Amino acid sequence: MSESSELTHETIAELFADIADAIRSKTGGNSPIVADTFPEAINSIRTLSGYVIQGSDGFVTISNERGRDIMSEVTISTDGAVTQELEAGVIYHFTGILTSLTITLADTTTMAHYHFDFLSGSPVPTLSLPSSLNMPIGYNITTNRRYEIDILNNYRTIGDWAYTPTV
Repeated sequence: MSESSELTHETIAELFADIADAIRSKTGGNSPIVADTFPEAINSIRTLSGYVIQGSDGFVTISNERGRDIMSEVTISTDGAVTQELEAGVIYHFTGILTSLTITLADTTTMAHYHFDFLSGSPVPTLSLPSSLNMPIGYNITTNRRYEIDILNNYRTIGDWAYTPTV
C-alpha cells in the first residue's frame, strides 16, 4: 500500500461486505457471497479483451473501441416463477432456482434474434414460450440440465447439457 492511500474500512467485515458488493455489481447477483468463495466468484466474471464492458444492476453492454454496442447481457438471479419480456439482441442468463419461466418477445413483427439460458433443477421448471414459435417435436425439459435457447424468425433452437447443482 502506498503512503498516500487511506484506509476506508474500519473492520474486516466492512472490507468483505464491499468486496461482495463489488462482485455482485459485476455479476448482477443478489445472493450472499461467502468470503472463502471470493476468488471463485471473481474468476467467474466474464471479460472480453479489446472491448469496453459497462455494467450496472445486472445489465452488461459490450462495445467495441469505437463505442458501438455489439452485444448486451443481463443476468436475472430470481428464484421461483419468473416472467420476462426479452429484448432482441440481448442475452439473458437466468441463474435462480426456477419453478417456471414464462417468456414473451418485445418485437414479434420483424426478424429479431433472442437468446436466453437457464438451469433446470428438481422439480423441473415449466417453460412457456409464445405459441407462434416453432419447437422441435418431442423436446422436453428435464432435471439438472442447462438449457440455451435461440429464437430467430419464429424458430427456436435448443442446446442442453448436464450440470451438477450446488447446495
